[in-house]
Amino acid sequence: MGRAQKLKQKRKEELKKKEEERRKQLRARALEAAGIVLAVALTVFLVLLINHLKENEGAKENQAPDPVEEARSKDESVPTVPDEIGAPNVRGAVGMAKPSDPATNEPVPDSATSEFYILKRDARHLDPGYTVFGNVVEGMDVVDELEAGDLLYSAELEEGEAGRNIALITSKGPIKIRLLEEEAPQTVAHLVDLVQSGFYNGLTWYRVEDWVVQTGSHLRSLTSS
Repeated sequence: MGRAQKLKQKRKEELKKKEEERRKQLRARALEAAGIVLAVALTVFLVLLINHLKENEGAKENQAPDPVEEARSKDESVPTVPDEIGAPNVRGAVGMAKPSDPATNEPVPDSATSEFYILKRDARHLDPGYTVFGNVVEGMDVVDELEAGDLLYSAELEEGEAGRNIALITSKGPIKIRLLEEEAPQTVAHLVDLVQSGFYNGLTWYRVEDWVVQTGSHLRSLTSS
């Protein structure tokens, strides 16, 4: 091979190397550009996704009322029932709970709504101010075993020849209450309406002392659990 041919061959190889280098640079730039486009697209996608999730969360919050406000609203929707004082507050008696006047510490007349108590022992000091609308005829052992936070799964009305009862199904067992329709007709009618509406289902026994248990408020059930 002559000198001229060698120079020609060398130039041809140099041009080939330059062409390969140019192609490598073009491929690198293309990959870099594709990476930038992908990163931008991913960023835009994430921003849109976050905004979508925020909008959905806001919609859910708008659709579902605050649990405390919902519980308060349920309690406040129940009207008051007039006092029907007469039946004694003895063990097994079921009576309407009422708020007390802060100034006198005495029960506010005609202020009972949905809360009720069951006595585990005699409490005759309650006689002048509280309506007793029923007596436990089955399940006093369950009443004695109730603890704060135990569930009241359901309350159901039972019709019988001997009169009407309310059956309470609790997490500790069943309790049957015989309604005193002659002694407290308005209160019994009031309670029957609440029971049949499902008002008491799912509440808790939020007051449990050595002499009494109490339930009947959605708000107190929620805040004491």
